[in-house]
Amino acid sequence: MPLQLLADCKTKLSKYPNTMYRALNDIGEDGLRTGDVIYLDTLNFKEILRNYNSFKELFAQYEANPKYRANYWAILNKPCDMVHDESKKRKFDTNMFLCPLQSFLFSFGVQEILNQYREQPASVEEYSAVLERMLTKYLKKYFSTMIPITENQKKEEKKELLRLREDGIETVLKSVLSIENVFSFSKSDDHLLVENVLAQYAEEGNILGPAINFFKGLSTEPEWKAHIKTRAIEAGNGLSLTKEQYKLDEFSKFFRNQKENDGLYYYEPHLHLFSDQVSDFSFFLELEDMMTFKIKESSIQDGSFVELLKVNRKVGLTRNFSDRLQNIMGNYFSKIGTSDIKSNDIFSLYQDAVKNFYY
Repeated sequence: MPLQLLADCKTKLSKYPNTMYRALNDIGEDGLRTGDVIYLDTLNFKEILRNYNSFKELFAQYEANPKYRANYWAILNKPCDMVHDESKKRKFDTNMFLCPLQSFLFSFGVQEILNQYREQPASVEEYSAVLERMLTKYLKKYFSTMIPITENQKKEEKKELLRLREDGIETVLKSVLSIENVFSFSKSDDHLLVENVLAQYAEEGNILGPAINFFKGLSTEPEWKAHIKTRAIEAGNGLSLTKEQYKLDEFSKFFRNQKENDGLYYYEPHLHLFSDQVSDFSFFLELEDMMTFKIKESSIQDGSFVELLKVNRKVGLTRNFSDRLQNIMGNYFSKIGTSDIKSNDIFSLYQDAVKNFYY
């Protein structure tokens, strides 16, 4: 993520009133709780797992998977084994329940879990058709300026001026299209290549005057930018949502209800959750990814296990959200339905960040 964009996002996030995270430095809030997010790499697991050698290959697969490469994990529980809480005399016994988190942005990729919310573009036009259409529009505007027509002109005069405009457009178009391979690009060509090649044509004097500025300024044309955005989405390299999804229906449901019937839980954007590996501020967990690990008894007895989790913790959930996650875990199909997370406020960060990041 570009440095300026990262700075802008951090500024925006610093003013955002998070509703789901507790202040870990407050008295009585530093204990571990269901849903707390920690950063654990393979070396951490080597310190605490009883059967680490059996898991080595599994961890290697996780680290190689872009979906999980941020190395963030949520501390979870199950009804018969509560999260470690010294104040309530609850302690880990021999097991640890964790769920790897995946990047919010990554999960919008092709065939990923949130792909249904991406805007699916129509089939991408060939470069030649797009460029010819754009050049025609440009020339129409150009000759309308160069050959103005006013209301008080006579009908015959207007007709003649219109003919001159059309002749000018046709002359320039024929001249451009007669150049061998001028718009002959393949669908796989990068848009920067297209822009550079056409700019070079203009520099070499191969283009008639009225079209020179179009060739040189292609990268700034709004229609061209829109086309490149569509190509990026088609290639799975971008994120774009329909206005209806963003403003009202699906995303509001998603953020309010946490998609508990799908076993998904969402973490709001937070500065402490930013990951360089995935250029993201917030994450998902999928309960089907929950894993159970046997912990070295020595690390439980001397407290080093709990201390490692606390030291590597990034954020902690408030009681409300921790309880919500436990409810989701207990029953995938229960509906909580509260409306305390405002989807528009949260997602505006990503609308800005992703647009600038990809385009």
